[in-house]
Amino acid sequence: MRDYELTWILKDKMDDNSKEGSIESVKSLVSDLKGESVIFTDYGMRNLSYEIKGNKRGHYYMIRFSLDPSNAQELENKIYADRNIIRHLMIIINRFEAPISPEKIDDSPTFKKPSRQKAEQSSVQD
Repeated sequence: MRDYELTWILKDKMDDNSKEGSIESVKSLVSDLKGESVIFTDYGMRNLSYEIKGNKRGHYYMIRFSLDPSNAQELENKIYADRNIIRHLMIIINRFEAPISPEKIDDSPTFKKPSRQKAEQSSVQD
């Protein structure tokens, strides 16, 4: 068994019943593939950095689970089939790393690309 983290974004114009149905379908996909859910987090409605499939906002969710690596691709294929999920990312994680809490998600570090002028100056000095 390997540990994974799946983050997905649902369309913003869904009613609560549809959201709950989508959440339960992801959880049941994990359990149907003999996985074990560990943590589920609702990050709430957030603005997207850019428009995705006509959506400017989306509802973010994250689940951490253990799953046999041979079933990981099948899980991802089934997530692609859910038309309410506009974007997702599944990664392998270290079980002992704590997830970012919803209250601190905006405090996450951001990395800025160095300005062109600084990059040119450093290449001239080399």
